[in-house]
Amino acid sequence: PGEMPALYRVPVTRLVQPIDSREPVQVMRLARQVVTTPADGTDAGARSAADLAADWLCGHLHPTTTAMDVTDGAAVLENLGLRGDWIPSAGVHEPMAALPADQSLAALALARYARSAADPDRAAAARAAARRILVALLRVAPVERDPLQDRNAIALGVMAALELKHITADADLTHARDTLIREFLRDGTPAAWMTADATPRTRTVEIAAACSLLASGDTRLDATTLRTALDAAWRDIPRRDLVSELGWLLWAERALASGKVSASPDARHHQELARSTRAALSRAQIAPEISNGAVAEDPFPDDLMGGFRLAGPNTRGATAQSARPMLGLALMLDGPSMTPEGERFRAREMQRMAVRFLRQLQVDDVTAASIPGSRRCLGALRSAPWEMRLSVAANSTALLALAESHDGMTSLERVLDSNSSATATSPAGSP
Repeated sequence: PGEMPALYRVPVTRLVQPIDSREPVQVMRLARQVVTTPADGTDAGARSAADLAADWLCGHLHPTTTAMDVTDGAAVLENLGLRGDWIPSAGVHEPMAALPADQSLAALALARYARSAADPDRAAAARAAARRILVALLRVAPVERDPLQDRNAIALGVMAALELKHITADADLTHARDTLIREFLRDGTPAAWMTADATPRTRTVEIAAACSLLASGDTRLDATTLRTALDAAWRDIPRRDLVSELGWLLWAERALASGKVSASPDARHHQELARSTRAALSRAQIAPEISNGAVAEDPFPDDLMGGFRLAGPNTRGATAQSARPMLGLALMLDGPSMTPEGERFRAREMQRMAVRFLRQLQVDDVTAASIPGSRRCLGALRSAPWEMRLSVAANSTALLALAESHDGMTSLERVLDSNSSATATSPAGSP
């Protein structure tokens, strides 16, 4: 009988040498493995990762008229705001300009990041980029979709504009902010901003924007109407969508609290929903001790550690979509009702691992040495460990999650430190 073909699997070690003067680095799927250690500090590297992601988004804008000759169409390009997703293998942006909702999300992420950035120059650059995106959003080019026809784009744009509300001596930004708010409120009646039959994403983002407007002092919104809408969202959104939309629900709750709106009568139920969602995410998070129900000899690859298996418990992959639930988890960290004493250490470890995964996706000099167009990739997060697409939406969500993670973990660390100090000085804790 003839020989049958056989398939053999051979272990392979991949090495990348970014420059001649450096030692080769071992990589997994073109990226070096990120290991989170206590040396990374309280936030497990969230701040440094956010800095790099913000740098990439700022550099992803279309050129301004000062950088190109107007006769070459620079004025039109400037009005496009952010470029679309970058595909390194093809060397193209797809589409040429980012979608309106992605542009608004990027503006919100950059403006929120600027509020807590440690480097004043980076903060100023992020604010300037957010301002450019919002102004360009309303200058619709023939190749663009009209952002005022997209409720997600309008709501996210309103939240971004409110993050920049301290910038008052800017006529273009003021016009953009006023236009977005007017379009969001529609005819100005208390409930006109709500979209009938909205998807869970549109519904939660609209509520978060409306609550942020109320917190900013806008008197055209009614606190009772907002509280009722938010309570209904907690009650009606399917559990499968709550994983992704938890961040916007908690964003809305934080805005109402800052606006001195009374807590919901169902607050305890909302807290239980959030904590049960975190428990479900804990089971979905890839960690060294789990093996997806498979034999111990078939563990998850190390570069997936910290990611969330959002496609189901039987999947063996995690993508940049892990940033969506990570935002909600970050907003839970500094709330004593959301993260009671017995859950704090586990919540902190979950967040540290999630940050580790996003850092694993981030393009550094080692990863860039293996891909074309590396200058356009540094600092950006890949869509997945096996996918080099650099998505504007994924990077914006990641930046927002990283900024909130840094603040949440820093706040939680203070609570843990104060509890440790109190235990050490109490009579029961005395030697």
